[in-house]
Amino acid sequence: MSDSDILSIQLWFGAAALTFLAIAMTAAGWNHKYFIRSMFGVAALMALLAIFWPQIHVAIPDQIQKWIATESDNHFVWLGMFVVGMSTVLGVARLRGLGSPVPKAIQTSLRLQFYPNSINPICLELHNISNWYALRQSFLINEAPSPQFPQGRQIEARTWTIYIVFDRPVAMRQVVFDAHGAQVPTIEAKDRSARHVVIYISSDMPGALLDINVVV
Repeated sequence: MSDSDILSIQLWFGAAALTFLAIAMTAAGWNHKYFIRSMFGVAALMALLAIFWPQIHVAIPDQIQKWIATESDNHFVWLGMFVVGMSTVLGVARLRGLGSPVPKAIQTSLRLQFYPNSINPICLELHNISNWYALRQSFLINEAPSPQFPQGRQIEARTWTIYIVFDRPVAMRQVVFDAHGAQVPTIEAKDRSARHVVIYISSDMPGALLDINVVV
């Protein structure tokens, strides 16, 4: 195999690595983690082949080398790789709603299971949620002496803040909460947009199932 063939194949593998990397970067942050990881993995493999092809090709049968060299010199193969790569990037971007910031009526909800004295609730179900985080704040209140407590006392108080980021922008009208009959403290949506909502819970949560639903 000539030096020009080796260089042509290296360039072809390098272009393939960039194509798969572009797809992976476009899909980064999406819910389909295995697809994203596979794209990054293939990109890494193509990059390694491009870098180490001069050392690798000697271990590959001559017929396969000739076939790879022929394909890497074929303009239609380059064009096909470009078309397929760009089509995949645009398709993933469209599915993720990238480049289309207009909020839409999309089913968006989060179901959390709280347990008594829990630090983190468990997510049981979610729709159109990219990321969420529940923060429990604990603080001490010092009460002044009273007839019942002559020395005064300390009371631990707790509140919760739930941060939710949507996968795609939502044409939101309001956020509603359903604790399925459990006695829970006041729950409010303190801040919201087509991309996120911040929820405040005024006291500690008992063991309860909490549904957070975005009404569109």
